Amino acid sequence: MSERLKVTEPAYKFTNYPYKSPFVNHPVLIEYTVQSHNLTLPEMLEHIQSFLQASGYDFTDKYLDIVDAEA
Repeated sequence: MSERLKVTEPAYKFTNYPYKSPFVNHPVLIEYTVQSHNLTLPEMLEHIQSFLQASGYDFTDKYLDIVDAEA
């Protein structure tokens, strides 16, 4: 296997344990793993939004954004 194709240690892991959710009646684990250590801030935000969507948040007609504190 080439160096480029080897799986590396995860850079980030987001985990949700929705055991007390009204929509889940059995133990479940939602884990979202990001392998890349070289993400831009907008790329990381896309991963965070994907994790939130997998966890049941509705982003219909919505998206996460970075807002400059000076604006």
